[in-house]
This record gives sequence, C-alpha cells and structure tokens, in this order.
Amino acid sequence: MSRDELGPIVARLLEAAIGSKTIREGYSKALGALTINFSFLHFHVEVLSWDIFGVDHSTGRILTKDLPLKQLIAKFRSCMNHRTISDKDRKDIARLLRKIEEVTERRNELMHDLWLIHDGKPAFCYKRRGGGGKVPAPSISDINAFNRSVQGLTVELINFKDNASIRFPSFVGTGHPLEEIGEFRES
Repeated sequence: MSRDELGPIVARLLEAAIGSKTIREGYSKALGALTINFSFLHFHVEVLSWDIFGVDHSTGRILTKDLPLKQLIAKFRSCMNHRTISDKDRKDIARLLRKIEEVTERRNELMHDLWLIHDGKPAFCYKRRGGGGKVPAPSISDINAFNRSVQGLTVELINFKDNASIRFPSFVGTGHPLEEIGEFRES
C-alpha cells in the first residue's frame, strides 16, 4: 500500500480514536475529573495510613509515595492489627477500606480500557484486562455518578479520620524486633 492510500486509513483510525469534539470533550472531562477525585481519595488514605503506621508526615510520604492504593491498603490493614481501635471504629474502617478497594477496581477498569469514539456512533471500549473484548462504553452521566461516589467516599474517610480514636501500643525497651524473642542484647 502506498503512503497516499494509507493517509485515509490513518485518518479514519484517528477519527475513531478521537471522535467528535463534543462527545470526546465530555468523556475527557468526566475521566479527568475521575483522575482528580481518585487522586484526592488516594492521598487521604495515605494521610490516615501515616497515623496507623505511627510515623510523622515527612516519613509517611517517603514510605507511601510510590505505593499503589491496593498495596497501601494491605499495609494499612497489617498495621491496624497492632493499634488500639474501638470495635466500632475497626468495623467502620474495614467497611471503608472494602469500598475503597471496590472503587479502585472500577477506576482501574475505566482508566485502562482503550476508549474509541466514532462521530455519530455510540462510544465503546476494548477491555484490556480479563480477556479483553469490545464493550459499550459507560455513559458520561454514569462516569459522573461514579465520580460523585468517589467524592462521597473521600468525605467519609475524612470524617472517620477526624472522629476515630486510634491509640498506639507503648514500647518498652528499645522496640527492636529481636528484643521480643530475647535475642537482642544491648552492649
């Protein structure tokens, strides 16, 4: 095929990927808002985790800056077992963490799908995970509703942090892990 023959094919592929301006802008705005809202949720999980880890915010940023949210939640849960938290607060944070994991999975699906928008036709996605395949794209209003749920979850997490009572165990001795099993001796 010559370069002249490829030109119209490439133009059609680009049109399919880009789509009409108004539809593309609507999806771009909704997915962009999701990115912003999810980032804010992730940040607040990090801030609460610094409290659970028992570290200052400077140290916390070092420990959590590159952690995907799923890994952060796993570490959060592990540390939570070593904190004094009321049964009510423990149930509330467990519920919130489950909801955050569900939101994370849905967000990852939306952000990692291949979005194609043809002018005058319904938008669709190719699922790149879990077997792939072409599926109808969620509507812009569905994505906006999901955004509102992410925002609501962030507010719930902030309220939890503001109202929960989390106490840390007191350390006796050096706090060295081998001290617990009698293998650590200071010289």
